[in-house]
Amino acid sequence: MARYRKLDPRFWRDEKIRTLDPVDKLIAVYAFSGQSNRIGCFTFSPGMAAEDTAISRPTFAERFRSLCERLNWRWDELAAVVYLPTWWKYNQPENPNVLVGNLRDLDDVPHSPLVLEFCDNVIYLDPRFHQTFRETLAKRYPKRSAVQEQEQKHKQESTLSSSPARHHIGAGNDVLGQNGFLGKAHEVLDYLNRQTGHAYRPVSANLDLIVTRLRSGVSAESCKTVIDRKVSQWSRDPKMAKYLRPATLFNRTKFEQYLGELGSARLVDEHENGRPPDTDENPYASWPQLFDCAQCGEAHETQTCPKGGSQS
Repeated sequence: MARYRKLDPRFWRDEKIRTLDPVDKLIAVYAFSGQSNRIGCFTFSPGMAAEDTAISRPTFAERFRSLCERLNWRWDELAAVVYLPTWWKYNQPENPNVLVGNLRDLDDVPHSPLVLEFCDNVIYLDPRFHQTFRETLAKRYPKRSAVQEQEQKHKQESTLSSSPARHHIGAGNDVLGQNGFLGKAHEVLDYLNRQTGHAYRPVSANLDLIVTRLRSGVSAESCKTVIDRKVSQWSRDPKMAKYLRPATLFNRTKFEQYLGELGSARLVDEHENGRPPDTDENPYASWPQLFDCAQCGEAHETQTCPKGGSQS
């Protein structure tokens, strides 16, 4: 896969692009260059996009949803796939051999109804390449036939919007409760709320960062361990307690630091069967027991207050 993306000057002269404000133009350029592949149908993480563009997650979610509607982009949140129907308009392959190479990127795209749309859309592709396009898809991707993709579409139709843009940012709990990264992210967010007493809603602004961490290979159990560690460290400190929130805990840079602090905490989820871990595998077993001090109001590792007095 290429390591860079080209942006056709005609992109800026497109009548729809010209009506966008600077923030929307940034998001549009990012969609064509930030996480894209060579065919315009690719896995997309709004959380990562918000981090890369330095746009707040709520703002990015709202703007991206608006762009999907205005530019007729397709967004399958369940599969985390974006499809830009006008991709070939601005990224025309130079020759049939280049097209064949570009189509290899389809190997990395999860199953989604949007793949069927991609395979059926040759509106902006040079007519000289239509035959190569169809023959390559038929030879390399027989499993992604129209029949099978249609079956997949029927399975997901309850979670895909009926609107042309098929956007799903901020979708309801019926989507978030499905198996996969979103389901795990929902589980982690619920755990954070239980441990902190907060009530963070299962919306894109709170879930996207968790999904990004899970996609990087971190398990849900490791996310919960980080939460427990930070609750233990920060909950009694008014200055730090406010940072027990998704925006801080699951920030890309900060989370890796917090995860590194765990030392032996495992990235692989070994307890998905619901059984509590054995004592010698429990990451909390080595943590000191803390006692609330009735005299000074702080927590200490001994029942005797270092400042004098006894614990309650």
